Amino acid sequence: MLPQTYGPFNKFISKAIARSVLARTTAIYSRDQEGVEYVRKLLGKAADKMTIQFIPDVAFVLDAENPDNTVIKQVEQVKAMGQVIVGFNISGILYNDVGAKCKFGLKSDYQQLVSEIIKLFMAQQNTVVVLVPHVFAPTGRIESDPEACRKVYQLLADEYPNKIILTEETLDHKQVKYLISRCDFFLGSRMHSCIAAISQSVPAIGLAYSGKFIGVFDSVKVGESIVDLRTKDEQQILASVQEIFKKRQQIAENLRVSIPKVQEKVLGLFDDNNWL
Repeated sequence: MLPQTYGPFNKFISKAIARSVLARTTAIYSRDQEGVEYVRKLLGKAADKMTIQFIPDVAFVLDAENPDNTVIKQVEQVKAMGQVIVGFNISGILYNDVGAKCKFGLKSDYQQLVSEIIKLFMAQQNTVVVLVPHVFAPTGRIESDPEACRKVYQLLADEYPNKIILTEETLDHKQVKYLISRCDFFLGSRMHSCIAAISQSVPAIGLAYSGKFIGVFDSVKVGESIVDLRTKDEQQILASVQEIFKKRQQIAENLRVSIPKVQEKVLGLFDDNNWL
């Protein structure tokens, strides 16, 4: 089992199925330390007969690829003017679903929160926000990040002309990662959009709506950059965003030290052919 998050399995049947599947493996890799302990507890004595190990998410070693399209050219133009580029991944799951607040146990309205975060950066001098979709589901689907980004752009672009950039082209995973690499700072509600940032030493805030974020951020020693939408209200979130943004240079320096070690560990998993 390649690195992933395990559980939580809250029902008897889900625990039984997970236990049955995991018991048939020879090696289980978790992308966070908590997962290692969770799996060991789930399997009991059977865990002693197999490899259960922490390995960071394989997305840390994903290559980036320049799409050389309109949004990249826009970003490069404003960077050349000395603007600070803030990338913002808006989750379609949270933005497009009117029931998201209740479903995920959020303490504030996600749509309003997104607007307030952008306004926070609009108050900063020489700052441009790039709306970065990560899941390119078709228009009309709740999980569509591009649709959520368009809604936000239509809502705020006239109020902040030339300060918000919309990603209109469809990008693949490598191209999204390249776009994120051009940012000076990043916020994301899709965990893998955050991995795309921190794996390239771009300081990032994980706007978390589930427990899987913290373990991944902790694996590269930036757990303090998680802002949990389930435990903090809007004002607390905005205060945290401001504080982390102020520390962005130090966070970037720390990532430049930790990320090569993380990538080496991931690649080491694939160098070991014993389990293939």
